Amino acid sequence: MAVSVAVAVPVAGSGSVSVAASVSASVSGSASVSASASVSVPASAAAAVSGSAASCPARRADRGSRVVHSRESVTHPAFSASGSSGMASKKTRKKAVTRTARKPTATSRRKKTKDKKKTAAPRRWTLHIVSDASGHLAGHLTRTILMGFEDLHVTRKFHVFQTTAETIRTTITAIGRGRHLLVHAVAGSELKDAVVEACAERGIPELDLTGPFVEFLARHTGATAAVNAADLHRTSEGYFRRVAAIEFTAEHDDGRNLATIHNADVVVIGLSRVSKSPTSFLLGSMGLRTANVSIVREVGFPSELTRVKKKIIALTMQPRMLSEIRQRRLAESGIAGTDYSDLRSVIREVMWAEKTYRERGYPVIDTTGRTIEEITAEICKQLGLARAVIDT
Repeated sequence: MAVSVAVAVPVAGSGSVSVAASVSASVSGSASVSASASVSVPASAAAAVSGSAASCPARRADRGSRVVHSRESVTHPAFSASGSSGMASKKTRKKAVTRTARKPTATSRRKKTKDKKKTAAPRRWTLHIVSDASGHLAGHLTRTILMGFEDLHVTRKFHVFQTTAETIRTTITAIGRGRHLLVHAVAGSELKDAVVEACAERGIPELDLTGPFVEFLARHTGATAAVNAADLHRTSEGYFRRVAAIEFTAEHDDGRNLATIHNADVVVIGLSRVSKSPTSFLLGSMGLRTANVSIVREVGFPSELTRVKKKIIALTMQPRMLSEIRQRRLAESGIAGTDYSDLRSVIREVMWAEKTYRERGYPVIDTTGRTIEEITAEICKQLGLARAVIDT
């Protein structure tokens, strides 16, 4: 931008003074001003005065884009235009943003309400499980299914050994207020009818877990079901086999009684804290006599393992996870960190163990992030023991 100004000023006793000035400004991110002036007087007082003004910085954006010369201000339309040169528009946008923040629009209020709904606490339910026995079947089934509903918060409440219609009605009537669901695994039409009627009176949704399966078998086989709750937990041969397996597993935990390890159905080996004992006891509850042996790098592998090579399963775990588990274990015991939990030491330990497992031909299962149910299922699959578990 360029502005030219000419001014004539009378001067007493000396004639007049003629002033010519030019102003220029740049319209980039900052503004600059340059000025030049000349003064003419009569010959008697002849003198020429010339000068120049140095460039000066522009004022702050929040005061607009004014270029100041003496007391006058010159504003060019380019300074209020949009874009990188629109310095005045920044002030306008800033005010607009401030006004929006102070007074939310209807659209912003609706968006905030929608976001609150998304982050609202999930609704909580109570799932009542009614059984005329121990409730293990219904408990296992409901737990497995609920794992698929990550955004659903459900508290399970068991009502076991509900063997009479009167007991069932009393139990359901006593359920308090709230969000309730009920599933039942009871034998016989009398108990099932009692559950349905009591739930209808309370307005509680109910589901029969066993009835549809019984009807399915009866319809397609032509057989008649005569289910007795007492038959579900008979002290059969399989029952005594499970008890004996649990006792054997307890006696052969953590490398004890290696002299009789050859009587085991499964031998679980691995480094410390890779879930050997929990896995072994679950296998024992399934009727499989299980022994577990801890492997220590400084000690090596017990010689007794050579007699049970075909029964051995080696468990391993990713070093970082194993290190964290060991650190928590030491902290719970009030022991300071050692090489036992040091990550670098654990990495070397795991590498050595896995290398030795491969050299000895042991099947290896990585337990990182897996439940003991998954681990035991994999063990039975690899050792061909699934049929033995089913028949127990």
